[in-house]
Amino acid sequence: MNAKYLKNPSKGLIIEKKEVCYEGETYREFKDFINKKKKDVNLKTRELAEKVGINYEQFRKILNLERPTKKRDCILAICLALEIVEKEEANVALRLYPNMYVLDEDKPRDIFIGSLLDGQCTNQLTIKQINKLLLENGYDELEIINGRKVGGNVGVVSDDNYKIVYDKVVTVYKRGLFEQYDSLELQYSLKEYYCISEMILKSQKDKKVVHLLYNTDGVYSVKIMEEENVESYNYTSIKETKKLYGYFYSLKYEADKRLSEIYSRLDDTKNYIERIAIKIKNMHFHIYAETYNFGYPESDEYYLFDYMDGDIIMTVHNKSEFMYNILSEEEYKRISKRKKHECIARYNGIHELEQEINNNSCSRKEIINSRLETFVRMKNLIEKYREDILQERIFVRRLEYIYEPYERDRVCEFFDVEQEYDCVLSGEYMDGFKANKKEHEFCIEDNDKIAVSLEDLYDAFKLGFDSIDDICWVKKNVGQIKNIIK
Repeated sequence: MNAKYLKNPSKGLIIEKKEVCYEGETYREFKDFINKKKKDVNLKTRELAEKVGINYEQFRKILNLERPTKKRDCILAICLALEIVEKEEANVALRLYPNMYVLDEDKPRDIFIGSLLDGQCTNQLTIKQINKLLLENGYDELEIINGRKVGGNVGVVSDDNYKIVYDKVVTVYKRGLFEQYDSLELQYSLKEYYCISEMILKSQKDKKVVHLLYNTDGVYSVKIMEEENVESYNYTSIKETKKLYGYFYSLKYEADKRLSEIYSRLDDTKNYIERIAIKIKNMHFHIYAETYNFGYPESDEYYLFDYMDGDIIMTVHNKSEFMYNILSEEEYKRISKRKKHECIARYNGIHELEQEINNNSCSRKEIINSRLETFVRMKNLIEKYREDILQERIFVRRLEYIYEPYERDRVCEFFDVEQEYDCVLSGEYMDGFKANKKEHEFCIEDNDKIAVSLEDLYDAFKLGFDSIDDICWVKKNVGQIKNIIK
């Protein structure tokens, strides 16, 4: 981002003008950004002023910087009214406007406003409704102009006929799949964790008790109790909850925030002594291991090791990179917004560290020695894991724990090849799964044919393969599935 300083001709003021790039677009002025967003939602300036709740002439001067506002909430209200649904996009507007700071992920009110931006994509709220949600969650309303709390059209967020008798309680759950399946794949899986938040309301009108429950899996549950009668409703969208929207929004915010805290801990190996995981990536077998330099915490160094094709590479970072490497790109976005992943140093083997130590000009030898000691220790750990995988003492997926003996052929279902192996339901109660073909030839590029047996599918499943294409590639280029480890 480049900054330039220009004089405001109407006021004789020096105003910082910033150039900001976002998703391929470059914005040099705040009004350019706002004009594009108005066009996206088909709004005129006068209509936008009405939505924000500001006099048109005053609003126009705010946009054109003829009379710049000092209220950051005013810019945030404009973003909310423009249906901007990404925090980063709102931060672009804040960066472009003079003397504004971006949303701070360490400030609870800013975090909540960020969640309101996310919510605009599913259910549009007026400024009045947003202010009510802020108040219900213990935050100040949007202060848009000179201490005045203003808003657009009144709309129902929550039903005032209810009284909260049991406020937001968030419980964290771990599914326990790792213990059930005994599989490395699930050790650091995001699917392992979910949160439930609850609230109990009492109707002021008919004394009904309403139990609200939100599950971070995306379920909104309502249970209405009146004496011995109980009515239950489940929704998959917060928009469906109608008059209970405000309460559910609060529940969703608290549960999602708690889950985000758990994900943040998962993303930092400093919360562990060391971590190790196995991943099939780009048709190669990887063992990833990471540890933190607890011996020299002032160095703030994380050591990531990547075993592939018999070689181990060590990279040094100031941030934990373990989860970034073992999760998919989409999964990692759920736990971190970090885009930069910088490497401080890279070593292609122990010999490179030894050479650096022997170099007379080497500074901070104690840190380099620490890196060398860690490399030796983690190399031994990785080699042990590799041998344990080969000897089937540990598994990425433990086949016999995931599927019963009479349904182990469901690996065909997992790889989406039921038809190719002529799979049918079996058993007296049709609870089994049987493949009538023990082998199938798959056509790949250049009209080559690769024979893949059921045993190949079993081995690929246990090693963590996700697609039949990867299996065919390994069979063609490496031979037996297990050879990918050697």
